[in-house]
Amino acid sequence: ATLQLQPPPVPAGEPAFVAVRCAVEAGASPAGGGAAVTAALEAAAAAIAKSKSEGGRAVVLCDSPGGASAGAIAAYYLMRHCGFPLRRALDAVAAAKRGQLLSASLLQRLAEAEARLAAAAEPEDKMKSREADGEAGGG
Repeated sequence: ATLQLQPPPVPAGEPAFVAVRCAVEAGASPAGGGAAVTAALEAAAAAIAKSKSEGGRAVVLCDSPGGASAGAIAAYYLMRHCGFPLRRALDAVAAAKRGQLLSASLLQRLAEAEARLAAAAEPEDKMKSREADGEAGGG
C-alpha cells in the first residue's frame, strides 16, 4: 500500500512539486514484463525531461533493494534524452551512487533500449552524412 501525502504549499516563484510513480519491476521476466518495463522507463524519462525543460529538478527514488529501478530510470534518461551510450550512462549512475547494482532483467531492457535508440538515430546520421557528401561533392 502506498500512502500519498498532500504536498506542502509552493512558495511564490517556485515550480510546483510533481510526483510521478512508475512501476519498473526489477525482476520482470523478459517474456512477459519487457514491454511493460520499457514503457515505464520511457514514462519516467519523459517526466524527468519535462521537469528539467521547465527549470525544475528531478529526484528518482525506488523501494527495491539497492535502488535498482531508480538506477535503471536514471540510466535510461541519460540514454534517451542526453544521448549517452549504455556504458557511459551506467558509469554516471555508478559515480553518483556507489554500489548501485541493476538486475540482469533491467540491464537487458537497457541494452535493448540502446539498440532501439541507436537504430532510430541511424537514419538521421545517414541523412547528415549524405548531406555532407552532397555539399562536398556539389561545391
